[in-house]
Amino acid sequence: MTKEEAKTGAAHALRLHRAKKDSSRKLVIEKDEDGDKYYPIDFSSISIEEKIEKIEEILELLKLVEDERKLSSGDKQFLDYFPQITERLTRQRNIFEWQISRYAHVQRYGEFLLQFGLPGEELEKEKKLRDSAYVTCPLVDLRKDLVFKPQYVLLAEKEGRRDLLERIVIDWDYMSEESNPDYPEKDPTKDKIWKKKTTKLLFESIDVNVPSDRKADYVMVYRMDKNGNPEKYPVISVFRRMDSKHLTLALLDFSKSSDTSFGVPDQIMTIQTIEKGSDLVEHQRDFIDIILNPDSRKENGKFKFNEKKMEVFLSQPGELEVSEGEINEDGWNVPLAYKVANKMSEAKNFEVYIKYQRPEVEDGKNYEKKIEHAVFKYHSASSKYIDAEGRVTEFYKPKKDFQDLIIAKINIKGKEITLFPKDAQAIQLLANSLISEKPYRIDYDFGKERISIIDKNGDGVYTLKRSQLKPAKVEFQYDVKPESAPVYYDGH
Repeated sequence: MTKEEAKTGAAHALRLHRAKKDSSRKLVIEKDEDGDKYYPIDFSSISIEEKIEKIEEILELLKLVEDERKLSSGDKQFLDYFPQITERLTRQRNIFEWQISRYAHVQRYGEFLLQFGLPGEELEKEKKLRDSAYVTCPLVDLRKDLVFKPQYVLLAEKEGRRDLLERIVIDWDYMSEESNPDYPEKDPTKDKIWKKKTTKLLFESIDVNVPSDRKADYVMVYRMDKNGNPEKYPVISVFRRMDSKHLTLALLDFSKSSDTSFGVPDQIMTIQTIEKGSDLVEHQRDFIDIILNPDSRKENGKFKFNEKKMEVFLSQPGELEVSEGEINEDGWNVPLAYKVANKMSEAKNFEVYIKYQRPEVEDGKNYEKKIEHAVFKYHSASSKYIDAEGRVTEFYKPKKDFQDLIIAKINIKGKEITLFPKDAQAIQLLANSLISEKPYRIDYDFGKERISIIDKNGDGVYTLKRSQLKPAKVEFQYDVKPESAPVYYDGH
């Protein structure tokens, strides 16, 4: 088989995989204008993530054309002669950016339904969420059609079952990083300064039961405008999950009221110890500080919490000497729902990093590289730049087949890893095929602590738990990171 024949066969197989199928899973055959038969594509079979990824690739190309520094002199001259081309490209870029915002809305809504506890088979019924004609139709108002509220809240609002248990307005003081007006003439030392600001926040706790049981069924937190009116959308919403009686599902919106993304939560996570809105003031002050001033806590596209006493937590397996630890022979568990599963029930919201073994005596970089461990860094279902709940990292030992393999190079693209052994052919495999079945260590945030649970003897039971004060940053050592991944720490 020639290379061209192989490509043609692969393309045909991909088309059949994406083709429309009837209720019995048989391929649907249609005819074109000339009467020729063909297999129509089922565009709803393409995931939201795939669509966003492809549009982002096109946007990168458009940005290259718009960046004069990256154009040849001939290209610049051509565009100068035909300025309408640049105008059309700009218009097309705006369209693609609008489409991404729509797909991101739908993607976050699907994540919300999943976190709320809607069964997988119910999510599958929401085919319109995968229908490009629906998502990108300007006549469809996604903000009215896809509301970030559970069904029990929407039904209560429709039936007028809304008993306001608590309504609190607080003047919230926070520090905002802004441009220094005296830089550089009067103050050449810094271009940014911190200013104290105050914003009014409205906390509402609502009971939807009839008769009222005097317990909050959801909580809303609104910023208030200069006229003292709450903004259109809440910046924090806290709901009950489908299978819970407690308020644990939190939606955070970092956007300003003028942003086009306002009303679509930026982060969905689990919180504890909340029974009413005033509990947020006492137990979850970090959330509120981030909402009011997200820009100063954004680094490499991801949000971080306020600075704590300890600035950096360095996840370095085998060298965590924060506390002696607690032993539980029955094993410790991670009390967080941080994994988002694909259709095969496998976690999909993580990036892979690999660390090499380090000999005691190094000769520069000239040592035999063997895999020490792989790190799974979990992120939000909607973006790799937003940490998963608890900022979870898992550490895995390589399988026996790969423990003594001498490596010349490793490439990581998504979940696919290519090993280039020394003096041998390349090995291409998925991350789960490289590592042991279970991590030997899991690190996560819980409350005000950063916790590590450790499997000491490889039996899959995490008997040792160590903890320290939750840091502002979570960093770990690695030698190989995935393509286009944010840097967390690459020191050795």
